[in-house]
Amino acid sequence: MNYQQLTEGRRYQISALLERGISVSEIAKTVKCHRSTVYRELKRGHKDSHYCPNEAQVLSIKKRTSARKYRIPQERVDFIRLLLEADWSPEQISSVLTKVGAAVSHEWIYRFVAKDKRLGGKLYRHLRQGHKRYRRGKKEKAPAIKNAVSIDDRPSIVDSKGLQVVRYYVSYKLSYREIEEIMAERGIHADHSIINRWVIKYAPLLEHRARGRKKPVASSWRMDETYINVKGQWKYY
Repeated sequence: MNYQQLTEGRRYQISALLERGISVSEIAKTVKCHRSTVYRELKRGHKDSHYCPNEAQVLSIKKRTSARKYRIPQERVDFIRLLLEADWSPEQISSVLTKVGAAVSHEWIYRFVAKDKRLGGKLYRHLRQGHKRYRRGKKEKAPAIKNAVSIDDRPSIVDSKGLQVVRYYVSYKLSYREIEEIMAERGIHADHSIINRWVIKYAPLLEHRARGRKKPVASSWRMDETYINVKGQWKYY
């Protein structure tokens, strides 16, 4: 099985499965990763004797952004600034640096210019495109919410909203954004990303409860015979 980093949705799915008492091996099969990945995740995201998916996600982002492979030497950053002030475009800078073995994505340079602008810098004035930031590609990540509350620690009223949202999702062919608009018309404001978390958390629980209440529709099943051609001979199956 190929190594894949766990996403935020998978972390909340692991949390929901742990609450149901599912074993680590079964959790690994459900989220489609190796069981050793789940063990490492539980060890890293351990807080107050419980696994906290929110804390694990924040820690993962922090480690990823501070990793060595994502850092660019300050000498290279200063050289990029010098070329920008000489009216070089980010595409030109990226192409030249890549050829000399100091690769830098032009998208990173645009994000660098945008960050410089927020800090009061004037590098954006040297850009083409009418002094506007390049609109395609990856955007700068929003800062983390201060004093954020995990979805597992929110008031009980969230559970009733979450169950209602999950019912719409599993009963009808609706997207998260469509459900968001439907709930807004009913006076319930829930972002589509929160709806995704509710589905991941409550859908397995609803399935588990529903299976215990299912009843057989008949005492026996029969299948009609089918007359098909197998290697030149017609047979009943």
